[in-house]
Amino acid sequence: MTAAEAVAEYGAATLIAEAIKATAPRKGRRLACASDVAAYFRASLGLLAAEEFWTIALDVRHRVIEQRMIARGSLTGVEVHPREVFRPLIACSAAAVLLVHNHPSGLAEPSREDIDLTRRLREVGEICGIAVLDHVVVAAEGFVSLADRGWA
Repeated sequence: MTAAEAVAEYGAATLIAEAIKATAPRKGRRLACASDVAAYFRASLGLLAAEEFWTIALDVRHRVIEQRMIARGSLTGVEVHPREVFRPLIACSAAAVLLVHNHPSGLAEPSREDIDLTRRLREVGEICGIAVLDHVVVAAEGFVSLADRGWA
């Protein structure tokens, strides 16, 4: 079946949804780098009109246990509390976590609030024994890994 035939049969929206789903960080998949995380979350969050904050719980080998939306905010921010982030991580016996949120502005540059939140969550993670491996900010125009930037 050609691409044109597939679009005619299934519709463009269905094909896009299937492509996004195929890149989702499925349970048991090992995530190797921030670009793996960004590939999925840019597709699913990159064009949203409100900020969403997600976690990806990982086992000791950094394989996905689950992903979860923690909070939904507004066009310019999302309020995130450490207790809401770590409660489900503790419940699913996560060894590590990847943090992800979007910027509806289209620019992935982390704000001062993003950097401060990341620092707080890393501190709580150390206390709980759950390593915060990265915080990836995604947007229509790209992504930023705070870990790759030395935690900004």
